[in-house]
Amino acid sequence: MQALLMLLEEITVYLISFIALASIWGTHTILYSSFTTLGGLGHILMNIVLLFLITLFPIMTKLISEFPQNTILQYVYISCFLMLEIIMMLFLFLQNVRI
Repeated sequence: MQALLMLLEEITVYLISFIALASIWGTHTILYSSFTTLGGLGHILMNIVLLFLITLFPIMTKLISEFPQNTILQYVYISCFLMLEIIMMLFLFLQNVRI
């Protein structure tokens, strides 16, 4: 029974990360589908930062589930998500500047 509860917790953490990242991927896809030019240095660098933050997201979700009362982790988790959103807004801004 203990192993089943641990598995359920792991699946829940994975599901939370998956839903959040699927939302980010959907927004990223919509933004990229409207671009007329891609591949500039700015786009490449922002994508690298975006990918780095995305790889941190499941780790942060797991840490939050293990230490739910840790305020610093909560702020880092929210900051990571906000930075992802800011990068996608920068993508949109750069595209609008080029039009």
